[in-house]
Amino acid sequence: MGSTITLTQTTLLLVICLSPAQPSLPLSHLASCGWVCGQECMVHRMICDGYEQCDDNSDEGKESGQGCNLYPDSGCYSYKGREHFKCKRSGECFVSQRKAAMCEVSTGPPIRECEGGGMWKCLDGRCVE
Repeated sequence: MGSTITLTQTTLLLVICLSPAQPSLPLSHLASCGWVCGQECMVHRMICDGYEQCDDNSDEGKESGQGCNLYPDSGCYSYKGREHFKCKRSGECFVSQRKAAMCEVSTGPPIRECEGGGMWKCLDGRCVE
């Protein structure tokens, strides 16, 4: 009987040690509420807005998966937490795939108007006053 208990304890220990670890999210990450920064969640418009709100500056970070690089394959910064689309012809970034496609076939100069008006659009897709 003593050997059965030892075998059971050993088996249980083996199962616990061999169970795969559950993946954990980094301390700062994108979530449905916006950008999680420690115990707080900032709205999307505060992600990659030019102002560091997180202690680790990850909301403005340019490493893959950080605030300004949420869509690394796009080649554009993710201003306001949004995916932007690159026009390969001009290198310009747009908030919509449709506008990037229009840029590809355009022969005119880069579009400098931001949606909503009153702001200047930089080549990287960022709108400034």
